[in-house]
Amino acid sequence: MAQWSTSFKTTLTRIMAASWVVITPLVPHRTVPVLLATILAALGKWMLWLRL
Repeated sequence: MAQWSTSFKTTLTRIMAASWVVITPLVPHRTVPVLLATILAALGKWMLWLRL
């Protein structure tokens, strides 16, 4: 189970990084902090949910 969780997090991180590279040029600069905060909040909820 721990191994699955680690590989899942690695995959999730890669997806996030790839989508970030794609999204960043398309988004106006002032919305980036809001978008980043939203993503981090969602990711934090996911991590808490996965632990429970």
